Amino acid sequence: MKPKLIATIMGLAAISASASATISDVIVRQQWPWNGKVNIDYVLTDPEDGEHDITVVMSNGTQVVTNEYGSLSGDLFGVKPGARRIVWNPMHNNPTYAEKVLASFSVTLSTSDDSSGQYMVLDLSGGAGESIPVEFVSAPPAGGWNQNIYKTTKLVLRRIPAGTFRMGSPEGELGRNANRETQHTVLFTNDFYIGMFEMTHAQYSNIVHTAVEYSAGTSGSTYPVNFVTLDGLRGSNADSSVYPAFQADSFIGRLNSKFSFTGDYADYTFDLPTLSQWEYACRAGTAGAWNDGTTITNTTTDAQLGGLAWYRGNTYFNPYAVGGKKPNAFGLYDMHGNVAEICIDRVPNSVWWSDATLVEPIHAYVASPWGVVNKGGGADYTADICRSASAYVGNNSKTIGFRIVFVPRHDPGVL
Repeated sequence: MKPKLIATIMGLAAISASASATISDVIVRQQWPWNGKVNIDYVLTDPEDGEHDITVVMSNGTQVVTNEYGSLSGDLFGVKPGARRIVWNPMHNNPTYAEKVLASFSVTLSTSDDSSGQYMVLDLSGGAGESIPVEFVSAPPAGGWNQNIYKTTKLVLRRIPAGTFRMGSPEGELGRNANRETQHTVLFTNDFYIGMFEMTHAQYSNIVHTAVEYSAGTSGSTYPVNFVTLDGLRGSNADSSVYPAFQADSFIGRLNSKFSFTGDYADYTFDLPTLSQWEYACRAGTAGAWNDGTTITNTTTDAQLGGLAWYRGNTYFNPYAVGGKKPNAFGLYDMHGNVAEICIDRVPNSVWWSDATLVEPIHAYVASPWGVVNKGGGADYTADICRSASAYVGNNSKTIGFRIVFVPRHDPGVL
């Protein structure tokens, strides 16, 4: 069906959420020859040269136009100052736009972040001492984050803006597990932070001064921690009536004991991500199987996956040093492959997801027999298990590791 013209497209000046950054010269044009997509050009100015996430609000007159998750691409996350472009595909999730004429269409852009807190950097160089210095910065250092220092004596977390996304996979996606991947909307009302890299051996030992087991070929300081378990990270006798439910002498407990946050972060804690937090961070605005916006074409060895992940199709089943593959739009490395990453949710086999909208969901942290759930797949996993939506039950192997989050505390609940 040939798409119809979206008429009278306008661009509106935006008000930035950051004191230093401004957005100007917003111009909205249909791509030509007309293919159903719309270019949103803008200029981001920031004298501090920070990075910013961009919020897009579209209207047709006084009516808000919904931009379905995955319909926007381009310069949305971690945007540096300069002339930038976002592309809107209105028919990505809503083919009815092919028959619509938007007579008074406008776009407002704003920065959704405070540039002083785009990244959270923990200084681990003091070893397993009583406290760990923390700094919030607006942009990567010279040379970027993919340097050994940020995988050994420092630990970097990236701010993930609050928002809404579609969790799960469409029915036609190859490798889909129908029981675990029902598509549903998830709303995050709070920003949270997540590790740029999977936790490495050096970072782990610098936090708790205790080494973890590793297999031959995975012993380098910048290799991801493996052979870890949920109980080993959070404690086996944690009180499930309170979230976060970790023991004081566990890895998560000992990490949190080194900080005393006040102000905006007084009610935040370090922990493992929930399944929904992990998938939201992995997708970074994409809706396909892979977080570069492409989708799976083969469940065993997929041509699109090789540049994003160490997995069974390109390794000898052992993890590699972190940061060796292309990051997603948030700048997060190894969200696909390398080591499968433990999430906090323990999910009863009869529960999983419905198609209902959920707000910052977490399955209650319950004891066995419910299995530990991992996301992202690992070096000995086939392509289908490495998909953004995939959730795999397993524990304690050479290709199971973790990354940490810094998140608001909230009450537990069984969904």
